[in-house]
Amino acid sequence: MKLYLNPGILFDVKTLKKLLEQLCTQADVFPAPGEQAAQGHEAGGREGRRQALARDWAARLKACLDREHCEHLLTEEELGLLELLPALLARLNAESIVCQALPVTASWQETRGTDTDRQEARLVTLRLLCGHRIRLVEDSGTACTDVFPGVSLGAALVLGAFAGHGVSCEGLCGRLVAFAKVQTAEGGSAEGFLLDEEQEEAQKEEEEAGGGALAREEILQLETNVDHLTGEEIGTALQELAGLSGVLDVFWLSGIGKKNRPMGLLRLMCHRKDGAKVGAALLRQTHTLGYRVQLLTRCIVPRRKGVGALADGTLVAAKEYEIDGVWYCRPESDAVRSRAQEKHVGAPALRLAQVAQCGKSD
Repeated sequence: MKLYLNPGILFDVKTLKKLLEQLCTQADVFPAPGEQAAQGHEAGGREGRRQALARDWAARLKACLDREHCEHLLTEEELGLLELLPALLARLNAESIVCQALPVTASWQETRGTDTDRQEARLVTLRLLCGHRIRLVEDSGTACTDVFPGVSLGAALVLGAFAGHGVSCEGLCGRLVAFAKVQTAEGGSAEGFLLDEEQEEAQKEEEEAGGGALAREEILQLETNVDHLTGEEIGTALQELAGLSGVLDVFWLSGIGKKNRPMGLLRLMCHRKDGAKVGAALLRQTHTLGYRVQLLTRCIVPRRKGVGALADGTLVAAKEYEIDGVWYCRPESDAVRSRAQEKHVGAPALRLAQVAQCGKSD
């Protein structure tokens, strides 16, 4: 997992903690401590990894504090908040942080301590931010002789310890796990998102193993259990739904439901944009009291329209598709059915070659 941060005009440790807490709520990557026992061995493994990540984050933060010799410039509240961040980052399973454009406000800001402490805090903060992309934000109508970042020293320490320097945020690819945008009462603001780039790597490996570039698209799967329709009504519903524009596939599976009653699982697939229309048709044709919806990823091999020959030599519309670098041809079922009706034969007769008839001797 990689965490991408975009600090606002004012960005401090309290803002960062609030952002991480919201991301944890959305992502729910690791179970909370109270849920570990219920999830058994898997939860134990995750907890071990979470603790290892937390120790790593804490060690990196301590190393940064020791290197900069600036712990005396932080308040007790800031130090306490810094101690909480490693556990939150580990809960997200975040292995690295990328910081996007940091705003720097051209104005004087008061910090704790003497003038010497304030000047030292400015210098340490700017040094920690060196290497990150900086975006100056001028105070309107003010002649500025110094710049002080809207990023607090505590937040700068976190970025200096955890965030990657000079990392481009262009061309991001992966599964979006969570996104959050926060603003505190003190004016601090930030937004961030968690990206699972390992899934993208797995996709690349899968494509390489498949011998070609698989197209991917998101589709909806709608399904409902049916135990209240007659056979004729089920047949009509399947026919109407299969012919509906936007439906990619219709599937019926018979089984035994509650109270040992015969029932069936009716499943439809469609594009996301057609979900409402297909859902309404499902209710209309079955009078079911509800249905379930799942968002799926469909992998598609390269394909195109073409022409194929049947066993009798007739050329009909066909699909051409590529697997392992080889293109194949499959006649369209509608074309096969039409030709079979014309010849008064079954569809298999147009797929299977006829055996040559040998003449019989007297």
